[in-house]
Amino acid sequence: MLKFLLNTAINTVYAQPIEPPTESNVGDLDAIYALFKVALNWFFAFAIILAVIILIFSGIQWMSSGGNDEARKSALSRIMYTMAGVAIVFLAWIIVMQVIPSFLGIDVTGA
Repeated sequence: MLKFLLNTAINTVYAQPIEPPTESNVGDLDAIYALFKVALNWFFAFAIILAVIILIFSGIQWMSSGGNDEARKSALSRIMYTMAGVAIVFLAWIIVMQVIPSFLGIDVTGA
């Protein structure tokens, strides 16, 4: 009985075929990707401007800390976190601009 149930369950489960992108269903992806690309470019520009402001502020705090170790450590940690944030934003930008279009088959030259 158990063998019959296992054979029936295994034989009746089929994987659905994956349809590759065609000209008819890629157009929607191109429009969505173009909108996402514009939003990401604006976010990237905002993040870079904000990072420059934070780096200037932290550099001024670091130079004016005098002998205060707490202020110096605070400024250095803020500089490190800002640079890490810029790296993360840059990697996200690379992924969206280069990696995702190659997986989805989207033409990035026209969008």
